[in-house]
Amino acid sequence: MIADFSLRTRRAQHRGLFVLFMMVWLGGACGRVLASQPVELTWSPSPDNDIFSYRVYYWTDGGSFTNSITFSDASSDVTISGLKDGETYYFAVSAINTNGDESLPSNEASYAVPVPDPVEVQVQGVPWVSRSAELTWNPSPDSDVYSYYVSYGTNGGIYTSFTNCTSTTSEGNPPTSVVIPGLASGATYYFAVVAVDAYGVQNVLPIEASYSVPVPLPIVLQTQIFTDENGPYLHINTSAAVSGYWEVDYSPDMQNWSLFDHGHGSGNGDGHDLETDYWMDPTQPQMFFRVTNN
Repeated sequence: MIADFSLRTRRAQHRGLFVLFMMVWLGGACGRVLASQPVELTWSPSPDNDIFSYRVYYWTDGGSFTNSITFSDASSDVTISGLKDGETYYFAVSAINTNGDESLPSNEASYAVPVPDPVEVQVQGVPWVSRSAELTWNPSPDSDVYSYYVSYGTNGGIYTSFTNCTSTTSEGNPPTSVVIPGLASGATYYFAVVAVDAYGVQNVLPIEASYSVPVPLPIVLQTQIFTDENGPYLHINTSAAVSGYWEVDYSPDMQNWSLFDHGHGSGNGDGHDLETDYWMDPTQPQMFFRVTNN
């Protein structure tokens, strides 16, 4: 969105009359709290024919002409970047002729740099992936978002793990959801998401969301003996809901365990999340079984 502000003018004592307008590009770069925000300035050209350049002065509350940029191409339309979110800036323009004479400054124009809305994130558990959380967030209104940067950790405001969500196509929008696996059971995690533009500039500090990873209940194995043409076998399953990767180990003495089978549960709790068969051999010692769910 572009806003055009026309201001009243005052006549300079020399080098002509200026009218300073301000064209503010509100849909540009999304900045960190102290990152860049651009503003576009336009003014009526000086009526003098020997103007070589224009000098733009800008400052914040309490200052006066503290910063200046000279544009030697005598353009009457420039962009000033690097403005801080939440600050009010004041602008004025002067003309410089080929002899180096500078006019009095134009009228002043002011602009309050907006603070971008933070990305709001929601988090919930994922039934089909053990010890995981699914994050979703509202898309940034900015048009140049390249990715979303996800930060998380077990202390609020202190993040130790990160992931970057970018688009899978050259022209597509970055995703607004992600599944974070491998969380610790019983721990509370804090998540934050920021939008990142193509230059790596992030938006304001985000709104934090938290999620407590549940401690899974113990999985009780059920066994049944069946017989087919190959002989007896032990069918092992559970009625508990098993989500994610599981392993069944076996041991003749409950001390030395070996991997017997593994799979992936869908969390349905229908008896098929975890099931396997052990072919029984009367000549072998009895076997003990255990399950781990990661």
